[in-house]
Amino acid sequence: MPADAGKRPSNKVCDQCRRQKVKCKELEGFNADGARHLNLEPTCQRCYRRKERCTFTYSPKKSGRPSSVHTRMSRPSRSPSPVQPVPTTPLNPTIRTMANIDEIVSSLAVVSNDCSGADPDSIPAQVSGSVTLPVDDQENVNYLALQGAIDGANNNRTNDLVSALQQCTPTFQFPPDYFANATLPLNIAGWRSHAFRLPGEIRPSGNSTSGTIFFDTPSTTQALAEGNQPQPRSNSPSETAILASLKATNEPESFMPIDVIAPWSDVCFFLSLHMRHQHVLVPIVHKSSFASDLLHRRDQRDETFRGLLASIVAYVICQSPISLMGEQYSRERLKRILFRAHRFSRACQLRNSHQPSLSMLGSVILDLISTQATHNLTSTDMLAAEARRLVYTLRVNQTEPKEGMNLIEREICHRMYWEVVAIEKTLALNGAPIMLLEMEGVPPLPMAVDDEYISEESYFPQPLGKRSYMTGFVIVTQIFRLLGQCLQRHRMFLCEKDQSTDTESSLRWTEQTLEELETLTNDVPVIVTSDAAQPESWWGIQCANIHITALCVQFACIDFRSALSPGYDSPPQRQITARKAYDILSSIPIECLASNGQSVRGKILRVVLSLLSFAPDPSDISGHVWDWWNLYHSVHFIQAMPEASE
Repeated sequence: MPADAGKRPSNKVCDQCRRQKVKCKELEGFNADGARHLNLEPTCQRCYRRKERCTFTYSPKKSGRPSSVHTRMSRPSRSPSPVQPVPTTPLNPTIRTMANIDEIVSSLAVVSNDCSGADPDSIPAQVSGSVTLPVDDQENVNYLALQGAIDGANNNRTNDLVSALQQCTPTFQFPPDYFANATLPLNIAGWRSHAFRLPGEIRPSGNSTSGTIFFDTPSTTQALAEGNQPQPRSNSPSETAILASLKATNEPESFMPIDVIAPWSDVCFFLSLHMRHQHVLVPIVHKSSFASDLLHRRDQRDETFRGLLASIVAYVICQSPISLMGEQYSRERLKRILFRAHRFSRACQLRNSHQPSLSMLGSVILDLISTQATHNLTSTDMLAAEARRLVYTLRVNQTEPKEGMNLIEREICHRMYWEVVAIEKTLALNGAPIMLLEMEGVPPLPMAVDDEYISEESYFPQPLGKRSYMTGFVIVTQIFRLLGQCLQRHRMFLCEKDQSTDTESSLRWTEQTLEELETLTNDVPVIVTSDAAQPESWWGIQCANIHITALCVQFACIDFRSALSPGYDSPPQRQITARKAYDILSSIPIECLASNGQSVRGKILRVVLSLLSFAPDPSDISGHVWDWWNLYHSVHFIQAMPEASE
């Protein structure tokens, strides 16, 4: 066999570069040695990045006169005009003036993905051989492709994207259920035309009269075009685009950076707020590992981690008091960032739903909390179902979710499971189904040790005299576990009401539960300070969460006991229980209450409704109800979360 048999033929264009209409460049330097080591010869620069060999199966088209069908398609109109001679060179048989929206989207994705490494001179004037775009769109695509060719190597497109987003700032209010199926375009051209427009500003492609393309779903990509797999006619454009986006997940340049939500400095500001004030409530990341990932910009190469960062930004906006935000963040600006972060994280989740990971589960958990704050019930239901799927798919309900996991990963799995339990039990208080059952498996409680004392191999015990922020998380986890057991027993009793039930045993269980609950809450001291500089100021945040959750468990046990023994309940008993909890909560700084976000607001409303439902005259509101109602408004007033739209 000749020595140069494996070399790339000279003056030839491989099938991949020919299909994408870009210059086929030979490998040089260490890349050529790497290709030889990986046995990828012959290969060009573009095929080497795809870890593929070049193929040369193209055969020149047969010359001759084009068919009459092609000639008719190439004519601009039927109006009388001077007869032009028929060209002797063959025409592209698929050129037409009106193209399908899926093909246009596909061509835009091809330009965005494939011009990153091309020379400016090699960028074709026409996007695709099968699509002819309007003049305005063609100029826009060529401009964006040229910018991608210049800056693609360094992925330095933040300034252009931010300026484009600032020019197309959406007007508010948000329509209901808008975030349910929110997705994003997969290429820079799509972002230029989409620009985070609201649904009222996005016109369907069939009704568009200006020639501008408006996107509401991820664009189709080169993977779909190469596969040549037509979708059934019954599929909606959204379904087709989402399926196409899933095939493009392995393309690192097919999605936008985190900077499109806000400048990286703003993103870091929200992340720092989360680590200082919110991590104690939702400790689903390991502090040291998370800081290392941010330092090395893992978001630039991991799309699910990028979505997790977007979810943290949205979560912080919905949870934090306005006093922590600073004067540079107005409510309108926070609303704008929240809008972008929600859509960005949701798009990352949809694009990677076939590849479950802990980062994706963390993103879903945070979005599930923030969608409750924005009163988006449709998205809340969808994300709750997605969280349940990821819990059982990733097996985080098991003691050892996956063989070979280190200690940090196991602890994060345990924390995520119990955080999902807390969220779904809170939803179950309002009548939602109980999704996670203990009979399917329950992991151990997380260790009450700070992250800095946990490594991949082992951990150190918490130093004496230093309270761990995981202590409060473990306590509230135990309280939520009691709440779930109470709700499950109550619902099973209502389903089997006609059958014989051991009432005495159930009554004893409620008494034992209340005693266990009292034991948990009695050991929780309250820090009466509003000084954020105190090293344990976060303890007030956890105390508020513990005591309001314990009150909900007490009311749930009272409801269960009333169902077992009608007439047992009495309004004075509820009022006494609520008054004790109110005295404790009113002694906690209001900023600590507000930092619990929608969790504390929703539970306060449930207490108010419970007191009103058992009042002799609901129209005559007692002082107890007014106290709780004023507490709710005090918390809501200092929230940074934008007001929900009607």
